Amino acid sequence: LGIGTNSPDSNTRLHIKDANTAVLRIEATGTNKYPGINLINDAQRYDLQIDGATDALRIYDSTNSATRFVLDSSGQVGIGGMSSPSAALHISSPSNARAIKLQNSASNSASQLTFLSDDGTEDAYIRNQSSSSGQDILSLGTGGVERMRITSGGNVGIGTTNPSSLDATANDLVVGDGSGNRGLTVFSGTASTGGLVFADGNDGTVAEYRGWVSYDHSADALRFASASAERMRIDSSGNLLVGTTDALPVANNDASGI
Repeated sequence: LGIGTNSPDSNTRLHIKDANTAVLRIEATGTNKYPGINLINDAQRYDLQIDGATDALRIYDSTNSATRFVLDSSGQVGIGGMSSPSAALHISSPSNARAIKLQNSASNSASQLTFLSDDGTEDAYIRNQSSSSGQDILSLGTGGVERMRITSGGNVGIGTTNPSSLDATANDLVVGDGSGNRGLTVFSGTASTGGLVFADGNDGTVAEYRGWVSYDHSADALRFASASAERMRIDSSGNLLVGTTDALPVANNDASGI
């Protein structure tokens, strides 16, 4: 059947042609109805329809009784069974399934997710870079500059692109590239403690804190521990105390401190 043409496509049952706008209109005049188009082959049926309950455009998998795609009246999109999206793009995936997969099929190429400001400027990105040597790299950047990367071996670099190049006994996390001032800050409460802990187990025993360096803000003391016990501290007056926490060991008949 041809509408607006006397030579409809031989493989098409309905062919609409117009010099300006060719429109097929399907209208349901009742309240909360589902106008749509059914697409069916020998194994599957999909319905492109307006959801009468929500007024959203959806693709419904009638064979498996599941909503696959939704475009709601506010312009939000739901994919993968997300029938009520709460963001511009809301994806729901089955258990243990990938929600989004980015792939660049070119050799030694990158797949990238880019974040833009309202004027189109690139604010940040997440990029996976592959290479012929198999050194796949995940990097994060802001302002068009890489700020952090995770190598294929799991080494993390902040402010450096080659954390794996440092001593293998201490390159799981590398901060800085050997230039300028670099550092880490532990920001704790005024009556709290900040620290670095060394563990050789995670079974709920002292193995979780075999050694540590901590700063006790309530006492303004820097403390050092080994074998899960404090061994040395520098108190708020600058006294170095070894084997004691008392700045006046002699007065307490304890000569183990300095």
